[in-house]
Amino acid sequence: ITAIRLLFLPCVLLLTLHTRRANAATKQEIKAYPDFAELLEKYNYDWEPHEVKTEDGWYLTLIRVKTTGKAEPDPSKLPILLLHGSMDSGLGFLKRSTTDDSAWALQMVRKGYEVWINNSRGVKYSYRHERDDEWSLREKWNFNWADMGYYDVPAAIEKVLETSKAPKLTVIGHSQGTAQMFYALSHKQDFFAERVHRFISLASCIMPEPYP
Repeated sequence: ITAIRLLFLPCVLLLTLHTRRANAATKQEIKAYPDFAELLEKYNYDWEPHEVKTEDGWYLTLIRVKTTGKAEPDPSKLPILLLHGSMDSGLGFLKRSTTDDSAWALQMVRKGYEVWINNSRGVKYSYRHERDDEWSLREKWNFNWADMGYYDVPAAIEKVLETSKAPKLTVIGHSQGTAQMFYALSHKQDFFAERVHRFISLASCIMPEPYP
């Protein structure tokens, strides 16, 4: 009986550890995204990077924060996609404090939501393009918020829904992220009507045309 116990316990321990890290970032991913890893690993959040290619050739990185030791995801709650502001990246949603996990993006994870943090084209986490070996920096940087709304947002939404298997999602934009979403909504209404449950705009950034 003692011998059986000695053989059985390591198997249980191995199974438990494997299950715990099934949706967590790998060592290679932690090395590739050290800024996200520093905060998320410290507070025991399971996270993983996902790459998606836009229709016009940019490779975007989304960070999926799914579970924590403090809460498990609630399958009845729709995933949330976060769109960051100007002169920022998705990391800004996690940087409220370096001493605890009080950032509101992580509060939503603790409430049972699956949170996806987008990194728009041009930031260091989404800097790669299919034409990098053939075009100049001037050509590469020739894009605007309209392009980011028309191409980046739909690509990110498709990736979230494809991975999470959810029917719809909620989008929360901040500053530049709201401008991207407003532009996207005005040009691809049917696409978003089928996929977006709610859009929340923080520090809305728009320039309406003069009213006649």
